[in-house]
Amino acid sequence: MKFFTKEHKKAQQPHAKKETAFGITRHLFFHLIMLSLTIGINFTVIEMEMLLLWLL
Repeated sequence: MKFFTKEHKKAQQPHAKKETAFGITRHLFFHLIMLSLTIGINFTVIEMEMLLLWLL
């Protein structure tokens, strides 16, 4: 598998800049999703704790 990807990268050398730009964008997008998910989970946990405290 590693060998195949290496060959694939070599073949796409002229579009390297475009590839990296796309990769960075995808990377940032992924991080944004992960961050929002983490924040969402944290807020849910806080809300649950508040609810439990309020009920008790």
